Amino acid sequence: MQLSTSDLKETLELINACLIAKSTEDLIGIFKTLLSSFNLNGALYVNQAAFDLNSFETATISSVGLANEWGQIYKDRKFSKIDPILTSAYDAEVPVIWSEAYNHSNINADFQNLASDFGLNEGISFGTSKSNYSGSATLVSLIYGSTAIPCRDKEMLFNIIPHLNEVLKKPSISCQFKLTIKELEVLSWAKDGKSYWETGQIIGSSERTVKYHLQNIYKKFGVSNRSQAIAVAMRSGLLEL
Repeated sequence: MQLSTSDLKETLELINACLIAKSTEDLIGIFKTLLSSFNLNGALYVNQAAFDLNSFETATISSVGLANEWGQIYKDRKFSKIDPILTSAYDAEVPVIWSEAYNHSNINADFQNLASDFGLNEGISFGTSKSNYSGSATLVSLIYGSTAIPCRDKEMLFNIIPHLNEVLKKPSISCQFKLTIKELEVLSWAKDGKSYWETGQIIGSSERTVKYHLQNIYKKFGVSNRSQAIAVAMRSGLLEL
């Protein structure tokens, strides 16, 4: 299919947005634009420090426009061992259409039905098992509620989705998923409304040390305050409600 001039322009604008993205907020902004422009149900993006489908619980599964519970259910029930998308999409030469991957596998009916309950009926996925920047594995999935993807959407998204993976692999973004145990503890107490002093008393550190940890978190997340940091951590599945 040959894209119209306006569709080509939109594709190039989205690719350019990926090229200049510097933070998780930029990445989420691109996903939101995609959801609106292509009438997507949502998007999933995965970052794993070292590629290992047998230990997929170490991966960070984040979403835009979808229920946050799916990522945890996916890991708890070890769906990585039966999901044909994972084995097809990592290091594939071209993005993978879910229905095509399902047609070439013995898809587990319970898995497919539960995915459908979360609005995960059809999608396009693309991933890499090793980043040239950090060695981490990444996967991006763009999700439709219907069982058919318009030809125009497929043509455009096939060109865009590899660049979304490149955004996810950037050091300024990939490192944002890697909080230390102490940083995560400080952020968790911040979410509960504790002051620097109160957090310090709880974890046995000074106010200055608590501030130091929070400043490191802000840098990793590309944000400027605790409210923004908490929001990013919750969207990324690092903190729960």
